[in-house]
Amino acid sequence: MRVGNMDVTVDGQAWPREPLSIKNVLLRGCTLRNTDWVYALVLNTGSDTKIMQSASSAPTKWSDVMITLNKCIGILCIGLVVLCSVAATVFVTWQNQIAREAWYLHGTIAANKVVLETTGDAVQTWFIMCFYYFLLLYQVIPISLYVSLTTVKFLQAMFMAWDLKMYHAESDTPAIVRTMALNEELGQISYIFSDKTGTLTCNVMDFRKCSINGVSYGSGLTEIGRAALKRAGQPIPPEPQADPTVKSIPYVNFVDPALDAAMRRDGDDSIALQRQKCHQFFEHLAVCHTVIPEKLDSGEIRLSASSPDEQALVAGAQYMGYTFESRSVGKAMLDVAGVGKKSYEILEVLEFNSTRKRMSVVVRLPTNELMLYTKGADMMIYARLHPSSKALEAITSQHMEQYADDGLRTLALAVKSLDESWFATWSAKYRAASGSIDELDKRKHGQPNAIDTLMEEMESDLTLIGATAIEDKLQRGVPECLSSLSAALIKVWMLTGDKEETAINIGYACALLDNAIVQVVINMDNCPTADAIRDKLAAAADAFHAKQGQDRYALVIDGEALEVALKPDMKHDLLGLAQHCVAVICCRVSPAQKAEMVMLIRDHLPEAR
Repeated sequence: MRVGNMDVTVDGQAWPREPLSIKNVLLRGCTLRNTDWVYALVLNTGSDTKIMQSASSAPTKWSDVMITLNKCIGILCIGLVVLCSVAATVFVTWQNQIAREAWYLHGTIAANKVVLETTGDAVQTWFIMCFYYFLLLYQVIPISLYVSLTTVKFLQAMFMAWDLKMYHAESDTPAIVRTMALNEELGQISYIFSDKTGTLTCNVMDFRKCSINGVSYGSGLTEIGRAALKRAGQPIPPEPQADPTVKSIPYVNFVDPALDAAMRRDGDDSIALQRQKCHQFFEHLAVCHTVIPEKLDSGEIRLSASSPDEQALVAGAQYMGYTFESRSVGKAMLDVAGVGKKSYEILEVLEFNSTRKRMSVVVRLPTNELMLYTKGADMMIYARLHPSSKALEAITSQHMEQYADDGLRTLALAVKSLDESWFATWSAKYRAASGSIDELDKRKHGQPNAIDTLMEEMESDLTLIGATAIEDKLQRGVPECLSSLSAALIKVWMLTGDKEETAINIGYACALLDNAIVQVVINMDNCPTADAIRDKLAAAADAFHAKQGQDRYALVIDGEALEVALKPDMKHDLLGLAQHCVAVICCRVSPAQKAEMVMLIRDHLPEAR
């Protein structure tokens, strides 16, 4: 046994070695879904569980007012102790050295010759007099000030809860003040770092448009597209209406009769190739995902997904006739309109993460054909395409740029036909690498490893089939809110994983950007080297200072350029411009880069809030 790793063997049993990952772990607090029972080995209980190990007392937060008050009280306490000590020392000195010589303290009556005792234990007298003087002077410490401040903060919290402008009528939820200690900090905020999905937007995805084999399908404008037309002074066309005879499906807002005609199995033979590509496209959407269908008591199937994007894509496939019905170990069952139920064998799943930015499944089709289905960010898919897909890549890129201009979230889809013998060899290597503790440790720490190498080998020479576009609507009142924050001189930084065009258009729709703001756009296309990035940052900062801050600036930077700009020798160049911008938009950034941007301000601008 090694620390952190454990090999378990059973005598007389020849079982294959299978690595245990987070997918095989049920943490405390989990709920079983889609199964009534599981066999499990209890590894940790009680205080050894992850939730208990991670549990800690909430950190104590103090506002600047309370910190200043505590310092003042501390100084007053020290001053009070010093005053009492000095006064007691003076009294003992006077009593034992001066009072005994003072003739006026001696009485004139023989029975009472001494008016004041001038001798005794000096130490005992010193402590007694300290206590006396403390009783005389303790009022210099304003203890009641704490009570007054707490009362004021309680009343502030009540007014916040009663504020109708912070009341959410749909869920009947008022503003909730969970702690009163930081009320006044709200008025000192100078920077707001915001994600886009779920913060500026509703985090409710709708399948809106798609590009299949070079043909774009889907009509209508998004909120961001309408805002772009309004900003350009162009007329806004009416929104197309869906066919009332077609049953609506949640998470789908798609209207285009042309796609229905292209997918009709008894349609024109002249578009047979396009029909085949359309069916392959939606088959891809219905199979390549990690969604779990849940059958409700009403018989309706609800899609449970870790990502709302996948939920919308599977719903889009269902809308076009490819309904994902159930999932079992290594199997996915689809109900295809006009054909019936079809079973797909899922042989391998190469899951999505923030570094790969793509996911793939190896699937055996009902026709016994072995295929790889891959979807992910366009830059990840395009870099792994076969040269024969370059022409289609150019057309699909144009469509994706149009979708991005409308503020839609895009994904590219690709396929690859696999040879049986090659896959058998690859699968053996992949399972061996996945079962190797050493390779798993290397991958965990970001080192070169056989697992990633084999994934790259599988996800190469892909054939592009199209792209999807999903809409995430803005939350109500976002533009007005950001305008108010800007008027209050609060700088808003939007950190998002969207494409540059999408992020900029969302910035306009949110009133984060406008035509009067000077935009500094930095990416690896216009600044391919570190020196070019540094020069552009310095030039923009110099231009800002040359006009003495009369112009408003906004910085738009993508993840690749940001990775260079966040290096230790360039952080000050990035900060030199970013701290003067009214808005900063970071697009195509990873969660780690988002954290680095927050730390950039926190570490180098301690006065920022």
